[in-house]
Amino acid sequence: KNNSFIVDDYKEVIRILKKDGGYVYSHWCGDEACEEKVASKTKATIRCLPIDSQVEIGKCVVCAKKSEQRVIFAKSY
Repeated sequence: KNNSFIVDDYKEVIRILKKDGGYVYSHWCGDEACEEKVASKTKATIRCLPIDSQVEIGKCVVCAKKSEQRVIFAKSY
């Protein structure tokens, strides 16, 4: 839990993944291009879609399109 972050700002996602690492829970629209944008800056990808998460309406952290749940971005080691 100490290395898990709920983030709604793209710049903050990039900062955390580059500096601190860990698990970043952010909204994602489902477009692979948005995942690739995060990966190109940080080498982090979506590790999973939490199966126990509730519907949570928000905006994709990358493009601001509608999102219905958070995903977990993290680096593979």
